[in-house]
Amino acid sequence: MVSRYASKGNALEYLAKYLNIGLDDVIAFGDNFNDISMFKKAGISVAMGNAEGEIKRICRFVTLTNSEDGVADFIFKHLENTKAESTPA
Repeated sequence: MVSRYASKGNALEYLAKYLNIGLDDVIAFGDNFNDISMFKKAGISVAMGNAEGEIKRICRFVTLTNSEDGVADFIFKHLENTKAESTPA
């Protein structure tokens, strides 16, 4: 039996609070409807390329599929963009 309050979103919120990380600084990756609560809590939501169309529309970003290493690809590109934004002129 599982609590009706159990969700990926609530777990993400709990973990972020425990680690003293603001939810705005959290990236959530997923590919199915059970990930929606997590997408709503995270500052950045990323649908995997193999996700259903509705999941892709909910998320802020879409990355490559699971088999194409979509999580790694997105993190690499995100870090590169963050690095470029924080580099002094």
